[in-house]
Amino acid sequence: MLADRYIYTLMARDMARGMDEAWLKNLYGIALEPDAVFYLSVEPEELVQRNLAKSATLDYWESGMDLGLSRDMFDSFVKYQTAIQAVFRRLQKTYDFNIVDANRSMDSVTRELRKKNRSVAERKIKDQTSGGGLVGAIIGGFVGG
Repeated sequence: MLADRYIYTLMARDMARGMDEAWLKNLYGIALEPDAVFYLSVEPEELVQRNLAKSATLDYWESGMDLGLSRDMFDSFVKYQTAIQAVFRRLQKTYDFNIVDANRSMDSVTRELRKKNRSVAERKIKDQTSGGGLVGAIIGGFVGG
């Protein structure tokens, strides 16, 4: 199973809004732990361009406008996405995310993800003693983190 975003995005958004990490770990602790997590890292300025190309606007929540970071949505978006990325880097140390540079073309990122997914699947097939299924998560992305 592959999941886009998964609990780590929820945790990052909550932590960027000041929620306690230990409380969030307890809250989201019921979720299955994935075999692999691929964090698609994109510079906030690039995310702005991708959002504008996709929908010609920036989303209120993805811009962190509720946090009062700036009255300007563009500036707030960059500040909020920068804060989210800092939280993801912190979470990466705890959960051992695979960080993928997604500032590249979609084809290049897709090739890398396929290769990484194949490697995880092959490792799981060899390790049939666990009896578990294959669970993965992709967080971050081409539009917003």
